[in-house]
Amino acid sequence: MELSFIHNLQSHFNPSGGVDGIGDDGVFVSPYVYVSDTVVEGVHFHPTTPRKHVLHYLFTSNISDMAAMGARAEHGILNISAPVEFLSRETASTIKELCDGNGIRLIGGDTCGGSSIVLSLTLFGRAEHNILTRSGATAGDIIFISRPIGLTNIALANETQLSRRSHETSNPLEGELDLYYHYNRPPEMNLGLHLAATGVVTSCMDISDGLGIDLTRLGKSSGVRCVVHEDALPLEHIATMVDRVQKLGGMIGVDGTDVGKVSPLEHCLSSGQEFALLFTVAPQEAYGLQEHLRTALGREIIPVGWCEEYAEGGHHGVVCRKDGTTESIANRGWIHGI
Repeated sequence: MELSFIHNLQSHFNPSGGVDGIGDDGVFVSPYVYVSDTVVEGVHFHPTTPRKHVLHYLFTSNISDMAAMGARAEHGILNISAPVEFLSRETASTIKELCDGNGIRLIGGDTCGGSSIVLSLTLFGRAEHNILTRSGATAGDIIFISRPIGLTNIALANETQLSRRSHETSNPLEGELDLYYHYNRPPEMNLGLHLAATGVVTSCMDISDGLGIDLTRLGKSSGVRCVVHEDALPLEHIATMVDRVQKLGGMIGVDGTDVGKVSPLEHCLSSGQEFALLFTVAPQEAYGLQEHLRTALGREIIPVGWCEEYAEGGHHGVVCRKDGTTESIANRGWIHGI
């Protein structure tokens, strides 16, 4: 329903797409890049989730969109609808810390009372080099992710289970997975700026709804078929956590599924709220980019697949399994709803 509504809006306001309209992580209206995101109690977080983690998630989701465009956030407008107890000195201090830590100047917004918490943040900033978009990938490009993903579904299930058991207060995965891990994934601002500066990245977006859904969106925007290979995806850390959950007797997620019975591959494809970057590079530029990022940032990026010509009626995003079979990953993604 949500994606259909966005598509209908896009058909009215910018049917051809582009960086100055609906359809990317942000929008470029010279000289600024604008991004906006909303988080809602009972949809994106539990009533029991500590407010500092909720605010961190709100800022991260916006900063991550800015990073995916290759821009740096400068100013913000924050709108708050919440019970009066949320409008506290502690909340104001947390917002100040998040702004200072990310180089953002809060310049306005609105507040009003409400029975539950709804927060909306709009950031605007500038691209120091090229604007990155979802729409430039071509057949032959290599698909990269910026870091291992796949644990946020398990983390949310862990928090959800604990929130439903008032007699329990300790994290059953203590020392292995933070209880609020899924609200505190770091945005890739520095990497996004470096990717834009190189001029070799053909498309980019962040992984907010899951690798399956987001890769399909990138493929559709670029008009290509994106293929990720099971053997290329980092799965060992997920397998370790799934094994740990199984030893605990299982853990029921927000959709009623036992996350201990979900395969590491499925976790990797469907885990949202990751805020890693997903991007493509021409094959002749891939090695040089990897070397540049090792030197400049001291970090690795992970090649996970490739782009192919899209055949009419086919799928824009697929996974190639170890046995050579392929299947659509268009519906592998994050479920927004607690």
